[in-house]
Amino acid sequence: MLSDDTGKYVPKNSELYWAIRAYVEAAIAKARELTTVLGVKPVYKFEAFPYVEFNAAIQTLPEFEPCLNAIMADEVINSHLGVLIGRATLSRISLEPQILMSELPRLGIYRNEISFNEVFFEQEFENFEIGFHEEGLQYEVIAPLLGIQFEKAFCLDDVEVCLVDAVHLTKPLLKTVNSEITRFECRWALRTVYTIPKRIGDQEFDPIAEKNKEDSIRHAANEKIDRTVAILRLLRGETVSAIERIHRTRNWFFNDLRVHNARFEPETQLSLVTGEEFEKAIRDLWKTIGDGSIAENLKVAIKRFSYAHERMDWEDQIIDLAIAGEAIFLSPNNKDELTYRLRLNAALFMGSDKESRSRIFSDFKLAYDLRSRLVHGSDPKDVLKRIRREVSGQFGDEQRLAEFTARFRDYIRFALVRMIRLSAAGHGLHTANDWDVLALGISEWDPDETLVVGDDDGQR
Repeated sequence: MLSDDTGKYVPKNSELYWAIRAYVEAAIAKARELTTVLGVKPVYKFEAFPYVEFNAAIQTLPEFEPCLNAIMADEVINSHLGVLIGRATLSRISLEPQILMSELPRLGIYRNEISFNEVFFEQEFENFEIGFHEEGLQYEVIAPLLGIQFEKAFCLDDVEVCLVDAVHLTKPLLKTVNSEITRFECRWALRTVYTIPKRIGDQEFDPIAEKNKEDSIRHAANEKIDRTVAILRLLRGETVSAIERIHRTRNWFFNDLRVHNARFEPETQLSLVTGEEFEKAIRDLWKTIGDGSIAENLKVAIKRFSYAHERMDWEDQIIDLAIAGEAIFLSPNNKDELTYRLRLNAALFMGSDKESRSRIFSDFKLAYDLRSRLVHGSDPKDVLKRIRREVSGQFGDEQRLAEFTARFRDYIRFALVRMIRLSAAGHGLHTANDWDVLALGISEWDPDETLVVGDDDGQR
């Protein structure tokens, strides 16, 4: 990408830039004249220039022909117009030059206001021109976030934490012309980009191989979103959710938009307010999880811990959390007395005194007895009775199971964050012998270390 000393984008074709800019400004001015002076009502239609009946008037503008000629003279752009274009698994005939001209005023219109927006134009022209010149089709993934507010935007490698407005998220989700927000009223979003090979014309290819390649690229982008959401949940974002995943192109010759709905929309929506310390914790966990220094069992545990937040039923939450607990506290090379070892390891790893260890030891037995009944299709009533009898509730008897599930989830969260950081520091507990060393009290790591944002200390 070309840029000057200030970082501003430098057009690849300066003549094209000025021709399009002059035409866009003139077209918007004509639209404003027709709507305000003559009282003609605009007709909004999809994402095209929303004043379709103004096309005849716009084509008479003196800036129209020079702009069309500049487009036709640009070999790269001209090669993309009126031909079969797209990706291997989806291609279509692209815009003809005349249709492209009717849509170009969109470059200068921000949120359907009939006035030329220079800042918006500069950004959109960059997307316009680069889209034609890139060898691949650039997609962006936008995941609007519920349940969290940030002080400022920041980047995690190639994942942006940004304001919804910064990516014009409302634009593809508009239900009416005047809508200024999505139906979710999100202020923040995650955004990342990926590139899929571009195909122009009739090219021979292996459809299965190309589909697998595209799926792999798309999956990698989704995994970055998943990892970020999991980190937010590890840092006490209990109701943080990416409510949608919008995969879309932002070029002008091939438009593709697909929206995947969220698996989780909590009934009670809490909003975690963050600061600089929280941002630092996000960066630290992102780097640790992404640099390959943690073991595979912890990656499994992170995924299952995050999945548990997206389950509507307590049964599914317990099962996912139990799988995460097994991945954390059981070594793959020792399968003896699994339940006992798991309870013991959890109590030793998280407990700070006899009382807390005893509580963790007991809670893990209840959780795993419950998990065993659920996965084997047995009646869990006896375990539920023990939970209601043994677990003291703060909000009445009806809430004891919910409180127990929340406490078990917090055990897993706490253990995961501590284990991730210990593993990154080279003090991971990977084998049965490692756990035996911990049980004998000769561990090399400091159990008093503060590891989780929001904790008063690092212990239970």
